[in-house]
Amino acid sequence: MRPRIQFPGKVEDVQLQFFGRFTWKDILRITAPSLLLYAFSDGLLPPVIGLLIGFAVYSIRPYDRTVDQLIYHFIRFTVEEKL
Repeated sequence: MRPRIQFPGKVEDVQLQFFGRFTWKDILRITAPSLLLYAFSDGLLPPVIGLLIGFAVYSIRPYDRTVDQLIYHFIRFTVEEKL
């Protein structure tokens, strides 16, 4: 039997996904607010709020882009406009 999926020539071309859906950037988007709140506060409630914010940042995709990508391009556009 021949495999139905062709394997890429280079391993670097394969994007690693966790659970078949999340990339490492998505995991970072979800956990970064929670980790920041955990580092600067005591208790369990702030990291839980941070996780909820992280899931919101991951799931809200206006114009088929993530929020952090839109913020990056907004900053880049305003800086280039000022120069």
